Amino acid sequence: MKLKKTTNKLLIAALFIGIAFHGSAIFFTLETTYDALIHLFFAEHYATSWFEPWNYKWYTGFTVMSYPPLVHQCIGLLSYVGGLKFGMFTVAIIAIILFITGVYRFSLLITSSRTAAGYAALLAVFSSSFVETLHIFGQLPSIIGISILMHSLPEIYLWLKTGSYRYYFTSLSLIAVTVTSHHVTPIFGMVFFIFPLIGMVIMDHAREQVDSIKEITFSVFLKSFLKLFKRIVGFGMSSLVIIIGCILPYWINTKNNPITQVPIPHGSRDNFLEVTSSGLVFFLILGVFY
Repeated sequence: MKLKKTTNKLLIAALFIGIAFHGSAIFFTLETTYDALIHLFFAEHYATSWFEPWNYKWYTGFTVMSYPPLVHQCIGLLSYVGGLKFGMFTVAIIAIILFITGVYRFSLLITSSRTAAGYAALLAVFSSSFVETLHIFGQLPSIIGISILMHSLPEIYLWLKTGSYRYYFTSLSLIAVTVTSHHVTPIFGMVFFIFPLIGMVIMDHAREQVDSIKEITFSVFLKSFLKLFKRIVGFGMSSLVIIIGCILPYWINTKNNPITQVPIPHGSRDNFLEVTSSGLVFFLILGVFY
C-alpha cells in the first residue's frame, strides 16, 4: 500500500511568510538598492534590442556579454507584459520562492527530515544575508543563481547514487541555468556544495554495504568510491563543458576587455575599521550571524 504524501506545513508557512514579508518589502526597497537598477538597465537593452550585443546608451557603449544574461532576459521578456518594473518585481518574487524552496530541498537532502527542512525554510525567510542581498544590494542574479544551485543538488545526488539518466540531464540543466544566472556562483558552488555532496553520496553508498555505520572502514569507502567513480567523473566533465559553454561569451569579453580596478562607492570596499557601519553590515551581521 502506498503511503499518501502530506504537504509540509512548515514549508507552506515559510512560503506565505516569505512572499508576504519580502514580496511587500521589495516595493519599498528594491529600486533604491545598489544593483537593481543596473540589472533593469541591462533588461531594457534586451527588451528593445534582443540580438544586439552592444549597448550604446552608456558613454561610448559596452557589450552586454559582460554579464550572464538569464535574469536580465527574463525581466526583458516580462516587460512585454507589464513594463520593466513589473518584470523586475516579478523576477524578485520568483527569486524569493526559489530561495525558500531551494533551502528546503537542500536541507531535506542533508538531514532526511522533512521537519528539519521545514524549519530551515522558515529560518531562510529571515536570513540576514538573504535580506541584505535582496533589500540592500538588489543582487537578483546572485539569488537566482544560488537558489537554482540548491535545487540542483538533490538531482546531482540522485544521479550519482542511482545512475538514472533522468537525474543526469536534470542536474546538468539546472547547472546551466545557474551559470547563465550568475558567473561566480558555480565556482563557489562546486567547492562548498557539490564537492561535499559527492563525499556524502560515497558515504551513503558505503553505509548500504554494511550493517552499521561503525563498520565503514577505509576499504569499504574506497570500494564505494571506485564503484561511483565513473558517474562522478562523468558528471564533473559534463558540468565543466556546460559551465564553459554557457559562460564562454563572458570569458571572451573579459579577455578582450580586462577588468581594471576602479574605486566605486560600495560599502563592501570600505575600510571596516574607519567606516564602522560598513564593518557592522558586511563583517558582523553578514559574516557572523548568517
